[in-house]
Amino acid sequence: LTTGERIVAITPHERGESFETMHADRFSERTRAFVKIEDGCERYCSYCIIPTARGPVRSKPRAAVLREVRTLVNGGCKEIVLTGIEISSYQFDLLALLSELDRVDGLERIRLGSLDPFFIRKDVADALKTVEKLCPHFHISLQSGSSKILAAMRRRYNSQTAMEQILYLKSLFPDCNLFADVITGFPGETEEDFLETVRFLEAVRFLHVHIFPYSQRSGTAAAQLEGQIPKAVKKQRAAQLASMQASIKASLLSEFVSSGKKANVLFETWKDGFLKGHSENFIEFVCASDQNLRGKTGTVIPLSTDGETVTGYLSSSSSSASSM
Repeated sequence: LTTGERIVAITPHERGESFETMHADRFSERTRAFVKIEDGCERYCSYCIIPTARGPVRSKPRAAVLREVRTLVNGGCKEIVLTGIEISSYQFDLLALLSELDRVDGLERIRLGSLDPFFIRKDVADALKTVEKLCPHFHISLQSGSSKILAAMRRRYNSQTAMEQILYLKSLFPDCNLFADVITGFPGETEEDFLETVRFLEAVRFLHVHIFPYSQRSGTAAAQLEGQIPKAVKKQRAAQLASMQASIKASLLSEFVSSGKKANVLFETWKDGFLKGHSENFIEFVCASDQNLRGKTGTVIPLSTDGETVTGYLSSSSSSASSM
């Protein structure tokens, strides 16, 4: 997690209990809040123990979410991230909630936690585009680029559907950046299955990929599957994906710097004369400043990148950056 962020957590529930209502009463110099709107899952993907461990889907009512967000914004928060085990399962209409949050005075940015590719159908993507404060940055719970492995995982989409829907979502949001979760070394994953995932990641060009070597968990269907992959092979495939992804990220950042596009950056820290923060599409920026602009937004012009972050300088207009 980035410095300057705070996780808003809830107490775990037993199966059958309702969603716990949490009231945020202060925020104290933070810029981004994680607001949990949903807990539990009923999908029973073959590798996942969450439905057993966390129980069925439970959702925080829209009115409770709005109260919490307004409290956070009144305390200085500019950006909220809606999180949950699977926020696309939110039971009180996620799109309606986003529409209401879009009208909260003082809230500048809205981000979403991980999204199932099955959820981001064309009609949903079109609806997301109408949310003015929604950032052009999405975290996709992809898991694999192989249709065979996705079926074995009991995911609700295949590789082609996921590709089409992800690229359509990306096309709607200028300068959109995507994150993804990927599991490698799932039981039965052949070298060709793995290469399908490689080709998928190369085609989409995610800014960041969370790579997880498959972990055999007792009580899951996948733990009983034949064709368990040796640890060394899982490690090698994860390393290959990580190396490739580092190159993709460095290329994306280099292209951004070369474009000369200005970025609207929400500054999260100020230390030793340097501000750090993130653009709307979640590029991390660093720039020198003799002003403490933490909790404010400013226009930054990119200069260079080290493949992880972008170094830039504040434009003259940033002297009037928005206050907390």
